[in-house]
Amino acid sequence: MSPIQTTPPAEIDRLFDLQLQAWREQPLIPREKRLQQLKKLYNHILSQQQAIRAALMADFGKPPAEVDLTEMVVSINEIKHAMANLKRWCKPHRVSPTLLMATTRSRVHYEAKGVVMIMAPWNYPFMLIFGPLAGALAAGNRVILKPSEITVNTSRLVREIISAVFPEEEVATVEGGADESRHLLEKPFHHIFFTGSPRVGKLVMSAAAKNLTDVTLELGGKTPAIVHRSAAIRDAAEKIVWGKFSNTGQTCIAPDFVWVEESVAEAFQNALQDALNKFYGVEEDRQANPDFGRISSDAHFQHLSGLRDAAIAAGAKVLAGGPDNPQQRYIAPTVLTGVETDSPIMEGEIFGPLLPVLTFREGQDIFQEMRLWEKPLAMYIFSRDRGFTDKALSQSSAGTTCVNDTLIHFFHVNLPFGGVNTSGLGKSHGFAGFQAFSNARAVLIHHRFSPLRIIYPPYGKFV
Repeated sequence: MSPIQTTPPAEIDRLFDLQLQAWREQPLIPREKRLQQLKKLYNHILSQQQAIRAALMADFGKPPAEVDLTEMVVSINEIKHAMANLKRWCKPHRVSPTLLMATTRSRVHYEAKGVVMIMAPWNYPFMLIFGPLAGALAAGNRVILKPSEITVNTSRLVREIISAVFPEEEVATVEGGADESRHLLEKPFHHIFFTGSPRVGKLVMSAAAKNLTDVTLELGGKTPAIVHRSAAIRDAAEKIVWGKFSNTGQTCIAPDFVWVEESVAEAFQNALQDALNKFYGVEEDRQANPDFGRISSDAHFQHLSGLRDAAIAAGAKVLAGGPDNPQQRYIAPTVLTGVETDSPIMEGEIFGPLLPVLTFREGQDIFQEMRLWEKPLAMYIFSRDRGFTDKALSQSSAGTTCVNDTLIHFFHVNLPFGGVNTSGLGKSHGFAGFQAFSNARAVLIHHRFSPLRIIYPPYGKFV
């Protein structure tokens, strides 16, 4: 792996000052110009499919089909959706007057926030740059991008794509690690969009507070998949295996653990094994399967293998697994049973191909237990019992919820995506992404003569 190219502090200063001056000279980028930007970006991404596949394969062995589905398709769908809806989004929204405001006309204008920054993580290093960028451009902003330094090849490709499509005063890329990120965070951006861990999210928010910069934080948490006795067991198992082990489990909305009702636990565990065999082959063949990727870094590999070993030492049983390959950073898709809520593996987000399976009894209030934990970014409910599903929704809190499936809500551009508290602040995707990068400016127009003059001094007769 070649070393990351770092952007010098003086160059970071120059890029920020260039964009800030450009915004001051032209705070409103015309809608036609925004549409041109989005079209150019869309066409250039389509032309780079092979380069995108190669970069992500080099960074952490991501299978080409997963690159297309989870990196390219999501990115271009966000751009297409923004292009198709830009006219409607940009149009001022009329607001109905109240009786007191009967002589006024009011509307909401969506104006660009100005110079914004998008900071992307390593797990979806392409999509989590270009998905948010679609909303930022649609809203009329100037943008500085900070790709992850862990995915070196994708970071370089992002820079090449951006420099081929945009002048620096419109969109620019800063490469580097923690030092470059800290230098960027000292700048008085008008908005920061960050995707990553809650720990780093707190650092971003703290730095942003010094400039009173508002933020969108897409973080993570322990996403539960709850399997009720009424669920279609084999269907649930396949959807959970796909949701968990896609991208080698390195997905912020992957099922972090399963909570299955005791009466169907054995059938569900058998269905999990069948699903693993169907998707990735029998256990001894899974390392060679081209559809299963690798861990992103040596440090994360060591963390995950240690987490698994600690869970086994604490009493967990291996239902499915296999030997590691440290040289390839391969960890087999692993299912652990006999896990309790106080197990070491339940202390934080796993973010890898390790799936603990817990059980609950009929009548056990698992939602009361969940309310003792931090609110997750996502929650999955597998049930054909409307009463149980309604109870799960009303007795819990999560950023997003998917019933009888996993992950697919992320692809729905008309659904807002985001967390709650420690799993995130603010929403993105589609119109919600446009709003994240916009200032909703209230505009009230009053007639020259108005009955509201009765509220002026001197007071006494009417007030």
